[in-house]
Amino acid sequence: MQVKLRGFRVELGEIEHALADVPGVELVVVLVLKDPAGTQRLVAYVTPAAVDPAAVLAAVGARLPAHMVPSVVVPLDAMPRLPNGKISRSALPQPEWGAAVAEEYVAPVNELEAKLQAVWQRVLGRERISTQADFFAVGGNSLQARLRLLPQNKLSVSYPSMCFDRLVFPQVGIIMARVRQATGSDVASAQLFRTPTIAGLAAFLSSAAPGDDAAAAIPVAPYSLEQRQAGVPCSANQAQMVALHDMDPDSSAYHMSEALRLRGALDVGALEAALRALATRHEILRTRLLQRDGRLLQSVLPAEDPRALPALQRHSVRGQGGERAAHELIDREATRPFRLMEEVPLRAVLVEMAPDDHALLFAMHHVIRCAAWHAFFAACMRCLVDVRRLASCCWLTMAP
Repeated sequence: MQVKLRGFRVELGEIEHALADVPGVELVVVLVLKDPAGTQRLVAYVTPAAVDPAAVLAAVGARLPAHMVPSVVVPLDAMPRLPNGKISRSALPQPEWGAAVAEEYVAPVNELEAKLQAVWQRVLGRERISTQADFFAVGGNSLQARLRLLPQNKLSVSYPSMCFDRLVFPQVGIIMARVRQATGSDVASAQLFRTPTIAGLAAFLSSAAPGDDAAAAIPVAPYSLEQRQAGVPCSANQAQMVALHDMDPDSSAYHMSEALRLRGALDVGALEAALRALATRHEILRTRLLQRDGRLLQSVLPAEDPRALPALQRHSVRGQGGERAAHELIDREATRPFRLMEEVPLRAVLVEMAPDDHALLFAMHHVIRCAAWHAFFAACMRCLVDVRRLASCCWLTMAP
């Protein structure tokens, strides 16, 4: 039986087999149970009762990785049985957690440890976390999963390490953001792998030199317009999106699309002017990605640059199936892959179904998506209605 425990996939049968090989052990059953703090733990039931739990744990600890070693060994005179002779797992007694739980809790010894403990408990959803507890043992995800997911030799550019952590370790990014807020220092995500305990991280922050890159104060000065146009580093979220795109360039999983049904006389020139005005106002809508010296950068195109906003793509399906043909075209354009390094990842498509009936698609890649995407689209809709005084403007239902 396979279970997932602390980010690892664990085969209980493999653990039982290792325990059965320990001299003196006759029968073995391994279960996953919750301790009083709500943490899932491996519990091994063995016979006979004369078995020394410490010796059993030492033996399997030398053979199995740490995440597969039971937290508790419960010796029994005999296994409870069902009428058919099989072992009754539900009748196995609750273990005496005792030292297995109590000895793990160490309280904070200073204000910094207390702040970090509060962050960990909030992010990991735990009521009490010891300052000596390993982050990855109390709720963090598996390092092996991280290595399996991102074989870096398949990627086309050297991405910031933070983007990999956010792909597989969402808690790491959240933890570091909260640490930044709580302590005023920005800790490199790799540091959590070096010191995965509250006490260790607190000691590192206390001893880090003021100029240490790993604990440097967060720069607050914004980039100038000249710097933004020349190219500035991408954010961790953007690097994450590019990494995902490199692994599957034809995927549309990170496209965001909205479509409008426009009824009434349409002034296409006014529509294009409205789109240009929006792109002029919002730099992110004319931001493209580039690689320079192996680095991933983002560059804001000047508003007057013809590449700043892709030309409005116009299609007509009059006499070709009308609304159904429009839906098919809209769905196709919404999922057509973006070439992230060659174009601004934004697309506007106008489909004419009749002289007074149009569909308008906006599609963008999540790499330039801002939190105000829906607010932007609502503003765009208002522009369309106000500029052309259409008879009606409503959302167009798109295929899932």
